[in-house]
Order: sequence, then C-alpha cells, then structure tokens
Amino acid sequence: MKRGKSSRDKYLWVAGILGILLFLLFTWLDPSATETHAVDQDQALAKAIAHWQQAGLETQGLKSTVLMDGEQLANGYLSKNHLRDLYDTQLLQQAPLVYWKVTLYPASGVGNDHFEVRIDPDTGAVVAWSRSVNTSEPDPIEGAAAKGLAQQALQARGFADAVVQPVAVPPETRKPREVPVQTFEYVVPATQWAVGDLQVKYNVSVTGQQVSEVSYAYLVPAEFLTWHERQERIGMILTGLSLLFSFGLTVLAFVYLFLISQKKPWWSALGLGVLTVALFALANLNELPTIQQQFLGQGLGGVGRSFGTALVIFGVVVLGLLVGAATYVLILTGGMLTKEVNPALWTPRRARNWSAHVRGAMWRGYLLAFAWLGLQGIFYLVAEKGFGVWYEEDFSMSPSNMWFPLLFPLMAWLAGIQEETTYRLFGVTFFKRYWKNSLVACLLPAMIWALGHSLYSVYPIYTRFIELSMFGVVIGYCYLWWGIETVIFAHVVFDTIQMVIPFLLGGDGKEISVGVLYLLLPIVVGYALHLVRTRNEVESDSTALL
Repeated sequence: MKRGKSSRDKYLWVAGILGILLFLLFTWLDPSATETHAVDQDQALAKAIAHWQQAGLETQGLKSTVLMDGEQLANGYLSKNHLRDLYDTQLLQQAPLVYWKVTLYPASGVGNDHFEVRIDPDTGAVVAWSRSVNTSEPDPIEGAAAKGLAQQALQARGFADAVVQPVAVPPETRKPREVPVQTFEYVVPATQWAVGDLQVKYNVSVTGQQVSEVSYAYLVPAEFLTWHERQERIGMILTGLSLLFSFGLTVLAFVYLFLISQKKPWWSALGLGVLTVALFALANLNELPTIQQQFLGQGLGGVGRSFGTALVIFGVVVLGLLVGAATYVLILTGGMLTKEVNPALWTPRRARNWSAHVRGAMWRGYLLAFAWLGLQGIFYLVAEKGFGVWYEEDFSMSPSNMWFPLLFPLMAWLAGIQEETTYRLFGVTFFKRYWKNSLVACLLPAMIWALGHSLYSVYPIYTRFIELSMFGVVIGYCYLWWGIETVIFAHVVFDTIQMVIPFLLGGDGKEISVGVLYLLLPIVVGYALHLVRTRNEVESDSTALL
C-alpha cells in the first residue's frame, strides 16, 4: 500500500509539471489573459468629474460608483460568429464594447438625482453620458428645436451627417408632473460601419431645455437574441436543479447524522462551518458597488437605496448562516462516513500523523492544481477548435467592480472548502458507502456540482456541465486516493491561480505583490496548521513521559 502511494506521488509530480507548463503556454497564447487598459478606476473617476464640472455641475460632496461594464450581447455575437478580428480592424471609437461606467449621486441620500458617464478605458474619452434634470425647469423645448439639439449632440460625438428620428413614448408611461422627455434615435448606417449583422444605435434624450442623455447600444440580430435568451433560460433551469439536488444532499446528511454511530468531528466541522459563513458574507458584501449601481439604474432615491442595501446585507447574513449550517452538517456526516469507507479519506485533527499529513496534503494540492489547470486548458482547446465553444465577456465577477478588489481571491477558499466538503467529503463518500462503485460515487456528485456552474458565460450553455462532470470525476478519484485535505488545497490553489492572473499580468506593483501573497497563502496555512499540531504533539508526548 505504501508503495502504491509512492508511485502515485511520482506520477503526480510529472502531471503537475506538465500541467503548469501547459497552463502557462495557453495563458501566453490567450490575448485576453494579458489584456490591460490604459485608464484605471481612479483616472476614470477623475475624467468623469472633469466632464461634469465642464458642464457646470457642482461635484463637491457627490458620492460615486466606478464599474467596468460592456456590451455583453455584442461581445457574444462577435465571438460566436468569429468576427472579433474584423471588429478590431473596424473599431468604432465612439462606441467601445467595454467601458468604465462612472455614476455620481448626492451624498445626502435625498432624491434620485444621478449623473452617469461612460469612459473609454483605452483612450479616456467620454463616449456616453446621462443626467437627471431639475423637474422645476420651465418652458421645455419641443419638436424641431429638440431634434436640432439632439443632432448637435451627435455631431459633437463625430457623426457629422447624423439624422435622428423621434421615438414615440406612450402617454400612459409618463408620470404626473414629470418634465417631458423627448427621445431621438440614430442607427449608424452600414455604409459607415458594418461588422456582420451587428448595428449601433444612439439614443439622445432632451429634457426641458437641454440634452439629458447621449448613449449607445449594440443591436444583435433577432435570431441570435432569441437563441441567447433560450440558452439563459436553460442555464437557470440547470442551476435550479443543482440547488434542488444540493438541498437533497443536505437533507440526506442531516438524516444520516442520527443514523450513523461513529464519533462525530464536532470541532473541525464547527471551525470550517464558521469559516464558510465568514467567507460567504465577505464575498457577497464585496459586490455592494454593483448592487448600488443597480439601485441607481432603477431610479431609487436615497431612502430606497439605503433600505435596499440594508435588505441585501440582511439577506447575505441569513443566507450565509444557512450555508454555514448546511456545511456543518455535511462535514459532520461526511466525516463519520469516512470511518466506514476509508479512514484515510479524512485524518482527524487528534491523529498522531496529522501535522505531517496536512503538510503533505498542501504540497500535493499544488501539484494537483497544476495538473488540473493543464487538463482544463486541453479541454477548452478541443472544445473551441473542434466543437465551436465560445465565451462572452462577463463583468459581474470582475475584481474592478468589487468594494475591495484585492479580496477577490479569497473566494477561492470559500469554493474550496464549501464545494469539496459538500460534493466530495459527503457526496462521494455517501455514494461509495452505499453503492460501492467508485465511478458512480464520483460521477453523481460531480454532475450536481457541474449543474451549479451553468450560468457562466461559456456557450453552448451545456459546455460547463460536460466539463465539470468529467472534471468532477477526476477530483472524486483524487479524493479517494489522497483524502479531503488534499483536494481542498488543490481546489483553493486552482481557483487562486486563475483569480490572481489579472493582478500578476495587468496590475501595478501593489497588485502583483498581493497576487504573489495569495499564491503563497496555502503554503502559509499548511505550515501554520502543521506547526500548531506539532506543538500539540510535543505537549502530548511530554505529558505521556510524566
């Protein structure tokens, strides 16, 4: 048995080295991995403030949100139809696909006034803007005069021959006492810009006596839009199934918690459960800037935003406690099941070899993560070249849009602990205990886990299900061979490496340093646990001698 483990470790070294070399190669060949922007968040905010000050707005005392955003559907259309290179050669500089969205709003929390600007992250130019207008403004202009103002606004954006058309607004949609808003649109003709069937439409709004909005949107073909909406619905259904089956696993864990007569790992489960709650809350509250922007987009006033934010925080805390409680139960039951399947799957904290085991699990975790990275790279190389898999640029989880961007890689620890204890420690062990077959025991939890990743912007939408079902089987066997500590470390390292890539390749000195620290954090944790246990062992040995 010892010889078998040594042989596996030897092959693991080879797989790890090959995997990290493949990952580095794929990263080097991927232009999006090394893509950086000339204008950072602070510069975008400064340019937005300068724009509004030039327009006569007093910006002193205004709060702000600065988020990276973009035309996701247009990005997807270009990727699906292999038009990215053509788009790059015919770049419409007035309407970048990716932009900084800067919103200024009153610090007092009174009213729903806000002033929004889109900043080109490569040139720093203002490419779109909108503002609220004082509702007490008298004598609004209408008709030809309003149309003239709209055309002047577009001419200032570089469209000298633009002819805008009025957009009819149903009277029933207008609110009482609301200043009349006249909206005009302009579709850039194909003679000026054409990439596939993609179109660019500008909206210009005139409120009262001034232009209150100049914005643009990319229009994708109706066929693509219908297909995309159907893919999103399928993704929602698959994610719902994952939540349902994961809840079923939790119920099973709770029932078997009282049916299995083994010693329960109370303190280990409690510690990991509390850590899960803390990481869950931190990860979700770190997305508050995006939530604030959504409230502003919905026209919520200061009171509405404050109430909505409080409600979100309350919901995160409650949901975090539920996730932590579920993790606690899953670890308790999974820990007891390991004693009936294979005690080596989880080495108890009080075991005599615990410190050496944790240290070894940490190093194996790095090697496994390297191997998995290479395996994932091969999967997507085959998927893209052979099966037409493609991606959309999704900014919902961008570090740039987080409260504290440098805390983003901590999510790797949440995923590593919560997912591995749910789908491997309990899921694989449970099915291995009662169905015996290792392949089935690894496959069923892997499929549930894979379904939960269906809303990632990888298309067709079933791609991630196939990828992670296969990948989950590999992780399941790694768990059966090396135990839960190893796969937790491996999952953490795997996610951390991918999360710190933007810091390492596109960041400044501080971000690069933080990225390196996150890469080394599993080593710090592994050795800290090793040293704590070593001290306990020394104390235990001293007591025994007395």
